Amino acid sequence: MKTKSRTTKDCGAAMVIALCVTLATFAGQVADEARRLHAQQVIAAQPTETVHVCEGDTIWGIARAHHVDGVSTRELVQWVRDQNGLSSAFLSPGQTLLVPLGTDDARADAS
Repeated sequence: MKTKSRTTKDCGAAMVIALCVTLATFAGQVADEARRLHAQQVIAAQPTETVHVCEGDTIWGIARAHHVDGVSTRELVQWVRDQNGLSSAFLSPGQTLLVPLGTDDARADAS
């Protein structure tokens, strides 16, 4: 019974595929980091305000109410967590949070 051995061509093709996968993964990570840095810059340019957490408030709801144009809610949630030293998304009534003032449309929708 003959066994087929790998040829140099087969090994080369496998290496090219592995290289492409590695480069695609790296490119995705670079793009994610670029989006994160852009969001931080956009938010940093906004005035901030302090909000008091009420019963039933969530960090996602507060982030949506303080929407900043060009920044996703997920990115804003992460910024609020980072700025306020939160290790989780759990909030307690009476807690105060520093948040961006948000756009006029977001403030009008929250009223």
